[in-house]
Amino acid sequence: MWFDTLVYDLVEPDVMVEFRFRKDKKLYEEAKNKTRFYHDWAIYMFGFQMGRLASKLEHEHDVPLEKFPYELYFREKYPDAILVNKHSKETLNIEFEEFSSLFHGHDPKECDLIVCLVDDWDERKLGKQPVDIYEIKSGKLHKTEIEK
Repeated sequence: MWFDTLVYDLVEPDVMVEFRFRKDKKLYEEAKNKTRFYHDWAIYMFGFQMGRLASKLEHEHDVPLEKFPYELYFREKYPDAILVNKHSKETLNIEFEEFSSLFHGHDPKECDLIVCLVDDWDERKLGKQPVDIYEIKSGKLHKTEIEK
């Protein structure tokens, strides 16, 4: 499955081997009975990528973690989060989706960026892409042609 490959590519395999997994049948059954929300996976993977970026800045460019310029604030309404650049005081309204097509029906005027696992926006079916889309799977930003 592409998702497993994505996680494997983002996490160093040696690190995963060092995790202290344990055999706990009750906990395993509880996890298997939970519904996995891919919306949450998009949030998790985006956070993971931000963490890797912060680490890269720290190790390769001597930027301490406390100087990492981005903060993500979650809200309980649409859109899901606000990404803040602490240095410039600029903000982005972000909506997280498993697939970009699930954004269809939301008000694009209130959102600046869709962060999704897979960008499957089909202009023939859904019309022009209303806002920029960041696809976690490819790491690519797909810019909209529509001016806000």
